[in-house]
Amino acid sequence: AWAQRAAQRSQNVQTLETLAAAHAEVADFRSAVEVATLAKELLLKAGNFPAVGQLEQRLKLYRSQQPYRHPPP
Repeated sequence: AWAQRAAQRSQNVQTLETLAAAHAEVADFRSAVEVATLAKELLLKAGNFPAVGQLEQRLKLYRSQQPYRHPPP
């Protein structure tokens, strides 16, 4: 629980994206969307629009109640 709180307060997008994926993996899609949206806001502030597009794809998965899984190499 403390790790979750620390990650949510983080300004590190990668940490937030990882937390969102972990929430989705255990079917907590509401939390996945919440955390991924926070990461998206940080990316927008930083002007990292390519990463915003990638995160939008993950948000679509979470809103469809599907986890994100990194594609195999």
